[in-house]
This record gives sequence, structure tokens and C-alpha cells, in this order.
Amino acid sequence: MYGCLGDPSGRTNKRFQQSVDQYAYNCDQIEQNLSQILSNYWSNIVPRISVSRKLQSIRILNNTEWLSDLKMMDVSRQFLPYFKLSELLQKESVKLRMEGENTMDLSEFLYPVLQAIDFLHLHKNHNCYMQVGGHDQIGNINCGLNLIHRILGQHVFGLTVPLLTTPDGQKLGKSVYSSTSGTTTIWLMKDKLKPYSFYQKILNLPDAVVTDKLIRQLTFLSSDEIEQLLADHKAQLHRRVAQKVLAQELTLLVHGAEALQASELATRIFFPKSSVNQTSGSQSDIGSSLQIIQDILCSSERNYLISCLQPSSKLLPVVFAQNSTDYFKQYEGGPSQLVDTFLDLIMLTSNFQDRFEALHSCCTKGVMLNDISLINKNNNNSEILPENIKVAFQRFDSNTGLGVLRLGKHEHWFIATKSSLI
Repeated sequence: MYGCLGDPSGRTNKRFQQSVDQYAYNCDQIEQNLSQILSNYWSNIVPRISVSRKLQSIRILNNTEWLSDLKMMDVSRQFLPYFKLSELLQKESVKLRMEGENTMDLSEFLYPVLQAIDFLHLHKNHNCYMQVGGHDQIGNINCGLNLIHRILGQHVFGLTVPLLTTPDGQKLGKSVYSSTSGTTTIWLMKDKLKPYSFYQKILNLPDAVVTDKLIRQLTFLSSDEIEQLLADHKAQLHRRVAQKVLAQELTLLVHGAEALQASELATRIFFPKSSVNQTSGSQSDIGSSLQIIQDILCSSERNYLISCLQPSSKLLPVVFAQNSTDYFKQYEGGPSQLVDTFLDLIMLTSNFQDRFEALHSCCTKGVMLNDISLINKNNNNSEILPENIKVAFQRFDSNTGLGVLRLGKHEHWFIATKSSLI
């Protein structure tokens, strides 16, 4: 509940205050994310690690159930007398804001009070003796420890864990730097970020970020496994061994085994010559993404790929063309119709307002469809050759009904025609 007010810890300005409806929606999504991660943990992580004792089940509670019923007079009488103003003023979050241009309002100042009341409720009603949080939460957690001791005379505990940071000490939040796309946002919800894109964003973290500390924080690998991993990584930096294992571990935990399998298959298709995908031998004989689909994948892999591209899957980047493979292969429209049909496909990849905006994006990034280059990067002439589009249309795979669209260097999409859908 107090999350809708915005924790001021580590902030130089006030967090944007969301509506009650948006807050309720966010709570529901967070609960779904946590439930999925816990399920993946039990299914995919626990079986392979040594557990010294039986693990207890985890309950997810929404503190709206008890905090929303609090009345101001009750808070003033029952809880506020146990808080010392001098202690609240010594909090780092308060000092940071009082010394800066953006001062702190009362709702932010009292945020630790609500968090402390929350801890008290959990201790009394759910036998909770420990609150865990990032290191920046130490002040808020201390408020809860003091409140419980002063009211109940009991000792409870706080456990803080180091924040995820870059090598220069900056907090590694939802937005991180990617070697392929600059600053990028990593979401846990697959509606906001497909599992394939999640996998790719981790895979493309720069070497400087993927440290021994980060791998220990984000994986359940043993110390011996981590030491061997980093040794292999340093021996072959171009292979991005550490990034690949980190991407595998996090995708497995956040999205599950099927999402990891689909992401690795798509990566193999989209980047056929990448050294990251090499296992043994040379891949110099593999020419393109389409060649992977047509000639390299076995029938079970092709069938699995098709299943991952169904509308209900939401695992991989895919646009659904409204036409069959034969429609594209036997296209008989005029030049302007060819261009319009192509731009209509492009518009399915983003929220473009119109074809002109889609064309502008293409000219900035460059476009390749079914291994045919249609627009070069930074093409100021906005020129698309219809005959090239026609050739690209004719190259849709006959067996799967699939095409491959590349925007820029790293953004890839499968194109599923009506022939692809099961």
C-alpha cells in the first residue's frame, strides 16, 4: 500500500504518484510476476542445488488489506508517539532531499512510518521476525525494528543485501546499458518485454557490467562453477560466455524452461554466424536465417518454432501477416502496392502513426527481409526498390510459411503468414 506513495530512499526528487487504479493493477502484475518466478525456482533451480533443509512455501500478501483501514486518529494515537523526530531527520533520504533543490513533502517523510507499521502487523499476525531489503532500505527497516521493540518489547531483525551496481558504483536498476542498443529497460513482464528480448538484453550486457559480484548476486551457481565460468569467459571474450550463462540463468528463473529454449532457438536463427552460438567447429557454411529454418533445423525444431510463434505464446518477436505464403510468392500488385504491403508489415512491429513514419524508421535503421536488403541504414533518399521487395516476398519459407525481418543490426522479427498458424 505504501508503495503508491513512493519510497524517497535514494531519490533527489519525488516519485510520480500513480492513480489508485494503476496502483492496484501494478500490485496484481507484481504478484503474478513473483508467483511465476517462485514457480520457476521450484521447478528449475531447486532440483539442481543442494538444499540443507526442507524449504517452506512462500505466501504473497498485499498490505492494502490492513493499511487501507488505518484512520489518521488511530495512527496518531497508536503509533506516532513511538517515533522520534530526531531519528527520522537523521535518515539519509531526508538529508539528501533537504540539502537539494527538491525538498521533501510530508507523505514522503512519513513513508518509513508506514513501512514500520507494516512490519509490526506482519510480526504480530504472521510471525514475521525479519525484513529483507536492499542496502538503501536500512533506514526504513530500522524504523520497524524500533517500533516493534518499543511497543512489544521484542527484538526482530533486518537483513540488507547489496544493491546491483555497475563497476563505477551506479545503481543497476530497470534501465541498464546494453552493448547493442545503449540504455535499455529490462522488464519482468512478458507483455512489456518478450522472453526473447529479455534474454537478448542480458546477453548483450557489456563485459564491464558482468562481474563476479553480479553473477553471484543473480544466479544460483556454486563458487567453483562461477570461477570456471569467468576463466572461460576471459579466455574467449568474443564468445560472451559469462553473458550467455547469465542470460540462460535469468531467463530460466523469470520466464521458465520453455521460454529459454525458444529464446535460444530464435537467437540461433537470427544470428547464424555469431560466435556466441558456436559450440564446436566452424559455422562458416551457414549462410542466413532462412537457411537455418529451411536446411538446418530438424522437423521437430521447426514444429517447435511454429508452436512458439502462435498468438497465445508471446515468447518470441513475431508479426502476423494477413496473407498466405502463396499470396506473397505470387504477388502481382503494382510497384506502389508492393511498397504499401511491405510498409504495412513494418507497421506491425511498432506503434507507428502511418506508413510515412514507418518508412522514416526504416531509412534510419536499414531493413532486410528474407535475406534481401531493402533499405540501407541512414538512407536519406527514402528509396525502396519494388523489384527487391518482390524478390523478398518470393523467399518466404514454403514449409513453415515463415519469413525473417531485420530492422537495423539487432532487431529481428519472425513474419508468420496464414500458412504458419496451426
